[in-house]
Amino acid sequence: MPDIYGGMQNTFTYKKWTLNTLINFVSGNEIFNYVRSENESMTGIENQSASVLNRWQYDGQVTDVPRAIWNDPIGNSSFSTRWIEDGSYLRIQNISLSYRIPNKFLQFRNAEFYASVNNILTLSKYLGYDPEFSYSYSHAEQGIDYGQTPQPRQFIIGIKLGL
Repeated sequence: MPDIYGGMQNTFTYKKWTLNTLINFVSGNEIFNYVRSENESMTGIENQSASVLNRWQYDGQVTDVPRAIWNDPIGNSSFSTRWIEDGSYLRIQNISLSYRIPNKFLQFRNAEFYASVNNILTLSKYLGYDPEFSYSYSHAEQGIDYGQTPQPRQFIIGIKLGL
């Protein structure tokens, strides 16, 4: 559970133009990066991430990645704080710009043209796909990133017509 979370929504209006923004943030959240733990386990012949190239290989070497051993008899790939990461983030969730024509437009009473972008930018130190994910509603499985599909960036253009 995060220590602090929140957001800010604002609407700026100038004549017939409207700009809406939505920004949210989370601070103090910790995430177990299960995908990373699988990609850095070094217990078999399956693909691994490039970070395992920095693994321990000789006496005196300074590294934070343990030695690769077939079947891991000493438990280097067991659950560890090595894969718990800071899940804090700041996300620009939405920006929307619209222009309203209050008078009659073609056969309609009014019209509003708009463009919107969702999930614009996420600032985070988290190494996974997305620090904002939900795998389960169970409290026991909260904070475990199993590699869910990240939130997509969406571009929307449209027109609202008043009848």
